[in-house]
Amino acid sequence: MSFEVRQKLKGIAAYQKKREAYRKELRAKPPEELRALCEQEQEKERQEIQAKAERDEQQRFFNQPNAKADFTHWSKIDYWTLDEAVALSFGKDPKVVKWESVKKFIDRSPFAAEYGRALELALQAKGSKRIYDQVLSSSFLAWARRTGIEVRPELVEQVEARGIVIADGKELQAKYDKLKRQTDADTAAAEIVSEVQNETIATLIKERDARPITTIAPDNEPIARRKAPDTFIAALIPLIAEISKRAAEKGMTFEVTKMPGTKANFRELAIKFDGKLNKAPSTYDDYLAGLLRFKQGAQETTFYQELFPELFT
Repeated sequence: MSFEVRQKLKGIAAYQKKREAYRKELRAKPPEELRALCEQEQEKERQEIQAKAERDEQQRFFNQPNAKADFTHWSKIDYWTLDEAVALSFGKDPKVVKWESVKKFIDRSPFAAEYGRALELALQAKGSKRIYDQVLSSSFLAWARRTGIEVRPELVEQVEARGIVIADGKELQAKYDKLKRQTDADTAAAEIVSEVQNETIATLIKERDARPITTIAPDNEPIARRKAPDTFIAALIPLIAEISKRAAEKGMTFEVTKMPGTKANFRELAIKFDGKLNKAPSTYDDYLAGLLRFKQGAQETTFYQELFPELFT
């Protein structure tokens, strides 16, 4: 028998002896301890398998430095294929990372599985004509946002930096309609502000040139001087403008010559809107004379609560 064979036999004998000793040790342990040891070994094995899977994932071609997308370049391209768009959403270079190359790893790669799910949703959206295979960057990013597909923020930033509005056709129409309503409301508000400002200027001129209150007019009635101070009128103008704007947005009618509700309704809003408008009810009668006109016998209204819900909660 050669020396090498004798050494191998000794090694085998030593291993068998050690194994038998370990078996005796295990037999001597209580069941609870054996279960704990078994769970520890299973967890250790699980962690080793997971660590290996993560190492394998990091070594795959789509996680290499050359697979990183150049967002600056791709944001300049108006149309993407769906495969390119999905790759970009994951931050990958579409020239390197393509479904044909990725799909072979779908059964063992988290990235490949996520890529496949995102592409499947995109293809379904294509089938229902919500997006197309040659898709605008803005349309794809808007669709991804609505669908809940995560997109790298750097891609969105680069696209928006080029002045592109991230929205599809429906969203753009909605944005246009909202902007038009806002513009109409702002125009109406500007007209109200102009009206109130012009009347305020006229009032101040009258106050400057008015005769004493004891002077008697031809019809034997005293000529009453305006009592609203500048601070009150300066606070009133923004309130009237805001009421006009919000009413226009909601399609509600508002005119300063036909004020909704009672003076008490308006006073309640005014006090909440600006502390400078917090005056006694009798003072309001004097201050608002000639500026706002309320209907005689007006009924209580929720008009102001509907326009300013945040002030009445």
